[in-house]
Amino acid sequence: MHTSPLTPSTGPRLGLAPTLLNEPTTPTPLDKGRSRHPSGMQLLTPASSQRSMNDALSRRASQRINATSRPPASSSLGTNGTNTDLNDATGIINAQDDGMTKYFKIQDMLIKHYPRDARVPYPTICTLGGQSAGKSSVLSALLNIDLWCAEGMATHGPTRIASRRGGSFKATISIIIADLRNERTKIVDFGEIYDEKDMVEAMHLAGEEARPWSQLHGMSERERAQYTDEASRWTPITENVVSVVIFGPNQPQFDIYDMPGTNGDQRIKRLASKYISKQHNIILLCLPGGGRDASLDDPEVQLVREHDPTGSRTLAVITRADETSADPEDRSTWISYILGESDTLGITPAGGIWPVQCRSRKQRRMQVTLSEVRAQEEALFAEPDWEAVQAQAGRRYGTAALATRLETLFAAKIQENYLAIRQILRESNQGNFDWLHEHPAIEDPIATLHDDIIQAFTDNLNREMHRSNTSAKLYDLHAQLEKTIMAAVPELLAFTEDEADGRVWTSFFDKEGHAVQGRDAIYMDTLLELIKNNTSKRDPTYVNTHEIIQDHLQAYCARWKTAALDHPEALWGEVVNLQTKVAGWVCGDNKALTQKVLDILDPLASTFVNDTRDFISVMHKVHSASPWHLKLGNHPLIRKAHQDTTDHFRRQYSTGPRKESDLLGLTSPRTPTSAAARPLDEMYTPHEREKCFQLQSTLATTLFGNAAEFSSVVGQFAQLQVLEYVKQVSRTLRKGMRLEEVQEDVYTRVSNWLETDKSTRKERKRRLEEVEQNMELERQLTLAFADDE
Repeated sequence: MHTSPLTPSTGPRLGLAPTLLNEPTTPTPLDKGRSRHPSGMQLLTPASSQRSMNDALSRRASQRINATSRPPASSSLGTNGTNTDLNDATGIINAQDDGMTKYFKIQDMLIKHYPRDARVPYPTICTLGGQSAGKSSVLSALLNIDLWCAEGMATHGPTRIASRRGGSFKATISIIIADLRNERTKIVDFGEIYDEKDMVEAMHLAGEEARPWSQLHGMSERERAQYTDEASRWTPITENVVSVVIFGPNQPQFDIYDMPGTNGDQRIKRLASKYISKQHNIILLCLPGGGRDASLDDPEVQLVREHDPTGSRTLAVITRADETSADPEDRSTWISYILGESDTLGITPAGGIWPVQCRSRKQRRMQVTLSEVRAQEEALFAEPDWEAVQAQAGRRYGTAALATRLETLFAAKIQENYLAIRQILRESNQGNFDWLHEHPAIEDPIATLHDDIIQAFTDNLNREMHRSNTSAKLYDLHAQLEKTIMAAVPELLAFTEDEADGRVWTSFFDKEGHAVQGRDAIYMDTLLELIKNNTSKRDPTYVNTHEIIQDHLQAYCARWKTAALDHPEALWGEVVNLQTKVAGWVCGDNKALTQKVLDILDPLASTFVNDTRDFISVMHKVHSASPWHLKLGNHPLIRKAHQDTTDHFRRQYSTGPRKESDLLGLTSPRTPTSAAARPLDEMYTPHEREKCFQLQSTLATTLFGNAAEFSSVVGQFAQLQVLEYVKQVSRTLRKGMRLEEVQEDVYTRVSNWLETDKSTRKERKRRLEEVEQNMELERQLTLAFADDE
């Protein structure tokens, strides 16, 4: 919607929120001092536009704040040279987009279509901290933009900031209001800002406008008047969300929620719990340094321990680092916590603990700029005492390092959430399909015969697919896929190829129940040579094992991918055979109708085949990455498997390969191989052999684990695709036979006459639109996460 800036009237302006909940006539508390607006900003009158009946409550809720200057010519530039508003998310994935750009565009699509994440869980970063702990100051420093701060409660409800890099500065502010009566959401445009200096007051006003007025219902006029006094007792907490989308040339790339500070108020506790309890969200815990030590009794600490007891989703920020002593002679207790030397809070944030220096209240009053504070922060962490702390911690501190860390964690969360989002979209569509099946539209009587044919075909196909998937060909194909991929995992052996000649040994794969004849073998002397070639000449203690692991992973993952890409062809070949058989049963001698049915379904099957192949490419990329390279090797299960496997290779080396006669008890238990000097004993030291055992263990657990998971996930997804295909057969046949192309004017008149329930017709239209929207989102997900090759 476009509006022209007008001179504000002298009378009070309507607030945004009152128009959404029965429009109380009582002026909002913000009517006092309405003439105080940020310089260079004006109020706008609502633009005239056609609104649907669903938007009737918000017709007069479109007043905005806007910069008087028009957007600069360069403001059309965004993440790839375009300032792409979240309202324009159609066909946003471009072939030239890099991986991160695609991920963030998907995130923006999800925000547009699902402004609250109750249905589709897109990840975000949630700030958590006590009142006046410096949360808003940390955000201001991270974004390098002045935001509203206050000594008391600066934030009355969730403020979601989507920060994107690209183009000239532009901020779009809206208010997301949940209608609790029907669980729907309304988005009210609040303003567009083109000058960073206007952000402070704009954010302040938007936060005030978002506060709810539902508590005014049932109040007397006298009670209402009390709520407009300066010492207002008006409830300060709201669940309405102020949404801010910021584009700028140097903006960090993440989404973050600024939450009200915890102060013992149970309403704030419930609101914070609602967001930080979600497993796809990252917790940014803000703890004020320089003052009293944090305590287990602090509400924010209790909340993190309740919702993320292991700290796997938590990153802690120590504000006011300039008030925290790093002097070894007078070291603050915060330094011990930062270095992991104490655990007084019972929290070990997996994302790390990051001291920062933000702008203080005094500096804000003195109008010290953010860039000046950033320079002071850099000087602080360059001091010898802080340099020593950073060296011990193994990382640099400060706002810039924190922003980089948040970008990395946030991008990883988006990638991690891909499969969950895709599954939720499909479940949503299935729910819509089920509802539409139970509430069919009025049909053309001529289509009855074809409807019967479609129903019979669908029922028989569903039965045959189920039988084949549980005990026949489809089941066998799934089992064969897993067997083929596991056979492409090499055997690692703790001896040389010459020692193995004519002898037997205890196999790692025999132990795990995956014995296969003719499996590739990687002998110990081969790995020892690789270790030698990848040992640093400058530092002989450093071996680039990541390079060795990655080379093996890529080589063998390529084999897995080849085997997996053959699977969809075999699987869908069987699907085509089954539906050809079913079409023959249903259509009988009518060969033309049989062929028509098969021709209609062929593009649908091709879509699912391509979908499966795209998924295989994505999974290949995921499983060709080493968990050790991705810093996941510290997981207790991975550590346990690694230790057990290392012990296996030590025993295998100690025993060596043995003759079959030894295993049958025909000779002395002391075999020649184990008793005699081993070739590798003379060529390599015990320390070098131990390095090799560790590398063998890492390779074995990584290759075996990745292959097992890859084969299982790909097989399950392919089977799910078949089931999803069967669900869409009926709708595809109806569309292909043009049963949905009844004359629209006749259909509308007849349906209105026969189907008098307008709410059902309205709901049917909404669900059909949602199905199309979800399918488009799923298509964009596939484009964003498909293998670049």
